Amino acid sequence: MLEQRAGTHITDNGNNKEARRGKEVLKANFGVVVIFGVSGAGKTAAANSLGEALNIPPSSIIKAGQNVRAVGLDRDTDVDRAVDEYSKALIKGADISNPIILEARLGGYLATRVLTKTPNVPVARVLFTASKDIRTNRIWGRRVEEIKMKIKSADTSDEEKEAIIDMLANRELTKKFIEDEESRRDERDRGIWSGLYPELLGIDLFDPKITIAGRKMWDIVINTSNLSKEKTEEVLIAALIRIGWIKTAKPPRRNFAS
Repeated sequence: MLEQRAGTHITDNGNNKEARRGKEVLKANFGVVVIFGVSGAGKTAAANSLGEALNIPPSSIIKAGQNVRAVGLDRDTDVDRAVDEYSKALIKGADISNPIILEARLGGYLATRVLTKTPNVPVARVLFTASKDIRTNRIWGRRVEEIKMKIKSADTSDEEKEAIIDMLANRELTKKFIEDEESRRDERDRGIWSGLYPELLGIDLFDPKITIAGRKMWDIVINTSNLSKEKTEEVLIAALIRIGWIKTAKPPRRNFAS
């Protein structure tokens, strides 16, 4: 699903970051790419790989949720409001000469609201989806690796370590726990969102066809259920190229002295 945002004209001022893909030079032609999606859909990996492909520095890859957790804040309405104001400021200040990748739970909605007032802001909105089983398995895999790393460095006996790994190997039990945990998280998030923005009451922000104030919320929707990380990056870059948010050029010829 690819949609060209109507009424937007993006120009290349020649100051964009550049990267190479095969024999092509890739140039970011966006101010902000907003990445949003369900847990386990691959949005964080996609944000990182897109930044690497375009030589966007890590400091310009903003992960709102991770930043909140990193400073030890608990999710509540006040914290979410502060994160949203920060995200909106980034979107409103979008500048092609300084591209930013923003991964935020309400990024697509906030960007759409900004676009209803200032439609020429150079922001692309990308939604990542995946089937429930695939997402659960990915989250399960991440948790296993995280716990393995912890027990390797912990002062734990070999018997205790084996017991933990055996417990984690029971995929069905772990899967049920993760599904319940994600359901509770989604319910909490929807409550916070509708408290901050009453128009979101009963709205499914993960719906690829959703509209806000008469404007479609997503420029690009990518279902990663059957995609590897590498393929997801390829699909994302190809989609951004197709709608003009990444420009390509042939690398300059090299002159070799005789």
